[in-house]
Amino acid sequence: MASTIACLLEANATLSSLLVRDLLRETAHFVPGADRERQGAGALSPGQAVARALAETHRLATSQSGSPRMLPEGVVFSLHDHTATSVEVVGSWNNWRLPGVVVGETGPGFWQSSPEALPPGRYAYKFLLEGHRWLDDPANPTKTPDGVGGFNSVLTVPGDSRELKAASERRPESES
Repeated sequence: MASTIACLLEANATLSSLLVRDLLRETAHFVPGADRERQGAGALSPGQAVARALAETHRLATSQSGSPRMLPEGVVFSLHDHTATSVEVVGSWNNWRLPGVVVGETGPGFWQSSPEALPPGRYAYKFLLEGHRWLDDPANPTKTPDGVGGFNSVLTVPGDSRELKAASERRPESES
């Protein structure tokens, strides 16, 4: 693992630790015949991870902006995933109804929504890729159990302009 991470950083020195984690997860593969619950993200594919690190052009922007991002116009969701062909965000703000918030591809493997005005409150959400693959937000460390062995990401929309300003200036904190 350490030598793979060293190679990733040599290939692209702008990668943050979160971005390195994302590359390793995106390029890992499951071991056939092994229990998936015990594999985590799967076995490393160092060559694929280094190739992706070399190809990255938008990683620095994603690590600085984070997801979700609070703006006066609403919440902006972003995702870095080269395997996705369609992305939407579904959450508790509308009882998980489809269609969700549309997320468009703004660059190779980088997906971002327009600002979505949500009422103040605390919400659980996930990305839905290709209409069937659920993914908690890898850029948001605030999680809560989803009741089926995984996690939902958590978003708190502030109630007034002072709270919104404070929220737009900080990253989400981890939740146990």
